[in-house]
Amino acid sequence: MAEYNDDLNYPDPFYISDIETYELLHVNEAGRRLFKVPLDADLEGVKCYEFLQGRDEPCPFCTNHLLSVEKSYVWEFTNSLTNHRHLLNDRLINWGGKLVRLEVGFDLTDQKEEGMRFRNLHRNEEVILEIANDLYRETDPERASVRMLERLGEELGAERSYLFSARGEGFSNTHEWCADGISSQIESLQDMDYRLFERWLDLFGRGECVLIEDLDAIKGVVDPREYETLHVQEIASLVVAPIERDGRLVGFLGMDNPPADQIRDIAPLLRTLCYFYSMTLQRIENERQLVAMSYHDSLTGLYNRNRYNEDVRRLEKLARPFGAVFLDVNGMKEINDRGGHAEGDHLLQTCAQTMQRVLGEVARLYRVGGDEFVATVVDADEAGFRSLVGRLQKAFDEVPSCEVAIGAQWTPRSSEIDRTLFDADEAMYRDKRRFYQNRSTLDVAPSRRARGDRFDERERAKARDVAQEGTLMELLGIGFARHRLDEAFTTLESNACYSLVTGDDEEGRRAVGALAKEAREAGERGFAGTVCVNRGGVPARVRVSGAFAEDEAAGGAVALASYVDVEDALASMGKEAYKPSNS
Repeated sequence: MAEYNDDLNYPDPFYISDIETYELLHVNEAGRRLFKVPLDADLEGVKCYEFLQGRDEPCPFCTNHLLSVEKSYVWEFTNSLTNHRHLLNDRLINWGGKLVRLEVGFDLTDQKEEGMRFRNLHRNEEVILEIANDLYRETDPERASVRMLERLGEELGAERSYLFSARGEGFSNTHEWCADGISSQIESLQDMDYRLFERWLDLFGRGECVLIEDLDAIKGVVDPREYETLHVQEIASLVVAPIERDGRLVGFLGMDNPPADQIRDIAPLLRTLCYFYSMTLQRIENERQLVAMSYHDSLTGLYNRNRYNEDVRRLEKLARPFGAVFLDVNGMKEINDRGGHAEGDHLLQTCAQTMQRVLGEVARLYRVGGDEFVATVVDADEAGFRSLVGRLQKAFDEVPSCEVAIGAQWTPRSSEIDRTLFDADEAMYRDKRRFYQNRSTLDVAPSRRARGDRFDERERAKARDVAQEGTLMELLGIGFARHRLDEAFTTLESNACYSLVTGDDEEGRRAVGALAKEAREAGERGFAGTVCVNRGGVPARVRVSGAFAEDEAAGGAVALASYVDVEDALASMGKEAYKPSNS
């Protein structure tokens, strides 16, 4: 029929065959090109199943029995000879007065491949997002790296996935994942010279990935060193993406021999994953820095009270030999008043450095308060612990600028840690009181902390005033303070023993304030009583007595109060002191 004879411009392949003999009656130009048959080849007598399927007998899936003139039969089929998939449209037509078979094929191969590519791309995107989500939850950089490479290699079908890090003058392979049967390469890929990666670095600098689809195809194009480095690893193809931090290249993430039909789509996904990975490492580092800051004293570098409290609770659950050293800098207030807080800070740093030099390898060191330090030693016997304390005392004796009070206690069982800490703290306070008692019996000439011209006449006069007004109470271990009669019972000024006796406990101060308020409202001239205070985490009883006075500078009435440690007072009389419980 003429409509089929003139088929030069018909884009889709079709053929006409006899439904009884299966002989080909016509194959158009598009069909001949598809099956690679010359346009002038004589096909007379050739069976359709021979030409189209390469078979010796009719196809078992032949649709001849399903055809009609009125309606087309439509189906899909992939031809094994051409590897093309077609949407086939079959029907019966009149050919020279005889009903014959007409089959037109609409090529779906490109559409199918595009659809498959889209599905692969979508799946790979989901994989990358899942990996990114896993990275978001990670808190350990090593585990994050290992799991990322494992999932990346398995899910995207690579033979090897890996991380390189910039180190010194080159790159080193830090992590790798290998599929079954693939040899590890990490040992041979250390400290690789930057010059091997010049082409890669140029691409990274432009924000691009390294994409090699066929290594042999670029053998004569790239640097021979690059080719040989990859060739010996049996790499045929690869995709590599840069890892950056703050705009600086810090490494790269790569995959060897991924699926050929996906490699171009993998490249941008890998670039995205590198961003998530870099952000993960930065987040983990920031979180660790925050944790370190929460556990370390910024001035001295020692652990702080937060870490001290956690460690004490942990050690309490154990039953191991334990020793504690409490240390307090003497005369800190005078040092700050005389030289300013910068001098005071320097003194605290000197104190911390001395402790680190003597105890740093065997003890945990803490700054638990303004001028208070603690060292804890685990698993040392008593003799060894006492030796450490002696070395520490000797070390401070050799630092004239830093006078300290030291108290120490050891126990064979850290389950008794509260008692041990209490005894060490009390020993330190006794040593501190001895310092002030000894100082009060001396002439008010320069102390060993003040040397040469620095101790001028103005400081001598100030020292005399302090000696006349404060040393008697300090000698007796009595705290003295002047308080404003407000709701907080604010401390306006105090001597050194006030902090030692009361521990600067806010609740204890408010309890004294309540006593004073009650007495004043009752018309009394003074007040007295016993209060419980929290002294460095240890409860203690303090006897307080005071009188009221008017002070215009303070804005009204004030209370002048003295404070005495009940335990010390009883001990001085040879009596047993009452120990308040922790409850």
